[in-house]
Amino acid sequence: MYQHTLAHVTSLDGVTKEFEIQAGVLQEDTLAPILFIVVPDYVLRKVMEGNKERLGFTLESRQSRRIGPRTITDLDFAGDIALLADNLKDAEELLHLVEAAAQKVGLGINAKAVLYKDTPSTIKTLDGSELEIVHEMTSNI
Repeated sequence: MYQHTLAHVTSLDGVTKEFEIQAGVLQEDTLAPILFIVVPDYVLRKVMEGNKERLGFTLESRQSRRIGPRTITDLDFAGDIALLADNLKDAEELLHLVEAAAQKVGLGINAKAVLYKDTPSTIKTLDGSELEIVHEMTSNI
Protein backbone atom coordinates (compact mmCIF):
# COMPACT_ATOMS: atom_id res chain seq x y z
CA MET A 1 0.00 0.00 0.00
CA TYR A 2 2.88 2.40 0.73
CA GLN A 3 5.24 1.36 -2.04
CA HIS A 4 5.72 3.88 -4.85
CA THR A 5 3.29 6.38 -3.31
CA LEU A 6 3.92 9.89 -4.63
CA ALA A 7 2.84 13.25 -3.28
CA HIS A 8 3.41 16.95 -3.79
CA VAL A 9 3.02 20.01 -1.58
CA THR A 10 0.84 22.94 -2.60
CA SER A 11 1.59 26.33 -1.03
CA LEU A 12 1.25 30.01 -1.90
CA ASP A 13 4.49 29.66 -3.89
CA GLY A 14 3.03 26.92 -6.10
CA VAL A 15 3.31 23.16 -6.33
CA THR A 16 6.48 21.20 -5.59
CA LYS A 17 7.82 18.38 -7.70
CA GLU A 18 6.42 14.97 -6.84
CA PHE A 19 8.33 12.97 -4.25
CA GLU A 20 8.03 9.43 -2.93
CA ILE A 21 6.49 8.97 0.53
CA GLN A 22 8.84 6.88 2.61
CA ALA A 23 7.00 6.77 5.96
CA GLY A 24 5.25 3.69 7.30
CA VAL A 25 1.91 3.51 9.07
CA LEU A 26 1.34 6.55 11.27
CA GLN A 27 -0.96 6.71 14.29
CA GLU A 28 -3.56 8.71 12.37
CA ASP A 29 -3.59 6.20 9.51
CA THR A 30 -6.69 4.08 8.90
CA LEU A 31 -4.61 0.99 9.72
CA ALA A 32 -3.59 2.43 13.11
CA PRO A 33 -6.43 0.86 15.16
CA ILE A 34 -5.45 -2.57 13.88
CA LEU A 35 -1.72 -2.15 14.38
CA PHE A 36 -1.73 -0.12 17.59
CA ILE A 37 -4.71 -1.64 19.44
CA VAL A 38 -6.17 -4.86 18.07
CA VAL A 39 -2.98 -6.75 17.21
CA PRO A 40 -1.03 -5.90 20.41
CA ASP A 41 -4.12 -6.81 22.46
CA TYR A 42 -4.30 -10.16 20.62
CA VAL A 43 -0.58 -10.77 21.25
CA LEU A 44 -0.90 -10.03 24.98
CA ARG A 45 -4.02 -12.21 25.30
CA LYS A 46 -2.16 -15.13 23.67
CA VAL A 47 0.79 -14.63 26.02
CA MET A 48 -1.42 -14.64 29.10
CA GLU A 49 -3.34 -17.84 28.20
CA GLY A 50 -2.37 -20.21 30.99
CA ASN A 51 -0.15 -17.58 32.65
CA LYS A 52 -2.75 -15.29 34.25
CA GLU A 53 -2.02 -16.24 37.84
CA ARG A 54 1.72 -16.65 37.34
CA LEU A 55 2.87 -13.54 35.46
CA GLY A 56 2.16 -9.86 35.94
CA PHE A 57 2.18 -7.42 38.82
CA THR A 58 0.06 -8.61 41.76
CA LEU A 59 -2.55 -6.08 42.84
CA GLU A 60 -4.32 -8.41 45.25
CA SER A 61 -3.24 -11.84 46.50
CA ARG A 62 -5.29 -14.99 46.00
CA GLN A 63 -8.33 -14.90 48.29
CA SER A 64 -9.27 -18.58 48.12
CA ARG A 65 -9.24 -21.56 45.76
CA ARG A 66 -12.16 -19.98 43.90
CA ILE A 67 -10.98 -16.37 43.94
CA GLY A 68 -7.58 -16.01 42.33
CA PRO A 69 -5.15 -13.12 42.52
CA ARG A 70 -5.77 -9.84 40.70
CA THR A 71 -2.84 -8.96 38.47
CA ILE A 72 -2.03 -6.42 35.80
CA THR A 73 0.42 -7.28 33.03
CA ASP A 74 0.65 -4.19 30.88
CA LEU A 75 -0.13 -0.51 30.47
CA ASP A 76 -0.67 0.59 26.87
CA PHE A 77 -0.85 3.90 25.05
CA ALA A 78 -0.79 4.02 21.25
CA GLY A 79 2.29 2.02 20.22
CA ASP A 80 3.88 2.00 23.68
CA ILE A 81 3.44 -0.90 26.08
CA ALA A 82 4.85 -1.12 29.59
CA LEU A 83 5.05 -4.73 30.79
CA LEU A 84 4.61 -5.22 34.54
CA ALA A 85 5.83 -8.04 36.79
CA ASP A 86 6.50 -8.77 40.45
CA ASN A 87 10.18 -9.57 39.91
CA LEU A 88 12.91 -9.42 37.27
CA LYS A 89 12.77 -13.12 36.44
CA ASP A 90 9.05 -12.87 35.63
CA ALA A 91 9.61 -9.59 33.76
CA GLU A 92 12.19 -11.21 31.51
CA GLU A 93 9.96 -14.24 30.91
CA LEU A 94 7.01 -11.97 30.09
CA LEU A 95 9.17 -9.96 27.69
CA HIS A 96 10.35 -13.15 25.93
CA LEU A 97 6.78 -14.46 25.62
CA VAL A 98 5.59 -11.14 24.17
CA GLU A 99 8.53 -11.02 21.74
CA ALA A 100 7.82 -14.56 20.50
CA ALA A 101 4.07 -13.99 20.17
CA ALA A 102 4.62 -10.67 18.37
CA GLN A 103 6.98 -12.34 15.89
CA LYS A 104 4.26 -14.86 15.03
CA VAL A 105 2.00 -12.03 13.79
CA GLY A 106 4.81 -10.18 12.03
CA LEU A 107 5.56 -7.56 14.68
CA GLY A 108 8.88 -6.69 16.26
CA ILE A 109 9.44 -5.39 19.76
CA ASN A 110 11.63 -2.36 20.36
CA ALA A 111 12.42 -3.00 24.03
CA LYS A 112 14.29 -0.08 25.54
CA ALA A 113 14.45 0.10 29.32
CA VAL A 114 13.69 -1.50 32.67
CA LEU A 115 12.32 0.50 35.57
CA TYR A 116 13.05 -1.36 38.78
CA LYS A 117 12.79 -0.29 42.42
CA ASP A 118 15.66 -2.36 43.87
CA THR A 119 19.21 -2.99 42.74
CA PRO A 120 18.57 -4.73 39.46
CA SER A 121 20.34 -7.42 37.59
CA THR A 122 19.97 -7.37 33.83
CA ILE A 123 17.09 -8.26 31.58
CA LYS A 124 17.83 -9.43 28.08
CA THR A 125 15.65 -9.68 25.00
CA LEU A 126 15.40 -12.91 23.01
CA ASP A 127 18.29 -11.80 20.80
CA GLY A 128 20.47 -11.22 23.88
CA SER A 129 20.35 -7.40 23.94
CA GLU A 130 20.46 -5.97 27.46
CA LEU A 131 17.82 -3.42 28.40
CA GLU A 132 18.90 -0.14 29.96
CA ILE A 133 18.16 0.21 33.69
CA VAL A 134 16.39 3.51 34.45
CA HIS A 135 15.05 5.07 37.65
CA GLU A 136 12.15 6.93 36.05
CA MET A 137 10.29 6.98 32.77
CA THR A 138 8.38 9.71 31.00
CA SER A 139 6.25 9.65 27.92
CA ASN A 140 7.12 11.60 24.78
CA ILE A 141 3.48 12.41 24.20
